[in-house]
Amino acid sequence: MVVKALEDADGNYVLASETLSFGRGSSDIWVLKLDPQGNILWQRAYGGPDEDTLWWLVESAQGGYLLPGVTVSFSPDLSGDLWILRIDTRGDVLWQRVYGVPSEWDEALAVGAAPDGGALIGGYYEEGDRDWDLFLLRVDAEGTPLWQRKWEYGWDWPTAIQPLGDGGFVVAGAAWPRPQDLDMLVLRLPADGSLGAPCANLTDFRLFQQDTRALPVDTRAVVRNTNVAPQPSAATVRDTPVRPTYLCPGG
Repeated sequence: MVVKALEDADGNYVLASETLSFGRGSSDIWVLKLDPQGNILWQRAYGGPDEDTLWWLVESAQGGYLLPGVTVSFSPDLSGDLWILRIDTRGDVLWQRVYGVPSEWDEALAVGAAPDGGALIGGYYEEGDRDWDLFLLRVDAEGTPLWQRKWEYGWDWPTAIQPLGDGGFVVAGAAWPRPQDLDMLVLRLPADGSLGAPCANLTDFRLFQQDTRALPVDTRAVVRNTNVAPQPSAATVRDTPVRPTYLCPGG
């Protein structure tokens, strides 16, 4: 399945997925670039001998694409770590790096492009079997961390990140503070990742980082016509009475 698709600055389409059919391991990140008519311009798999996958991609403001995901192949202790690749418009790797928490599973679930060519990466890491904590990693165009934060309210994870015109970001996600409550979570952060006022839920955080050396593999998927037809639906829109609860008002 395609987990993310975008139209790039040149009017082409870039699709990101995972593949079990191609690549070097049990699953690899798979990226295809299509022209406006749907013809494949190039297709490549990125990974190693074990599980490697992603849930998002974004076009860099400096050209090319950022692919944040998770790797077991290049995790130093094979626990599964955040993996970011930046590729150019031809699919060649510009840089690649693993970031993580030792001995814990951590992965990226969302990304928002930044004006400097970098991005804000949102993910989660497992604290054993106790809970998940949401983390935010702001990197520049070369993958160097600019700031890192952790949000802890319960079981927390991000689902989307939207860049703002002032350089800040809106982070949307889920918070599960109690078994009976699964809440929507929204953070509005300025460019430096602070809230402007003390907040016990948002703290500094540090991931280790290490360069990786995955080699892209050209793949040979074939385009075939399909006969899928759209079907009407009967969904309705309803107002809800929910009011926000402010955990950490900004300063």
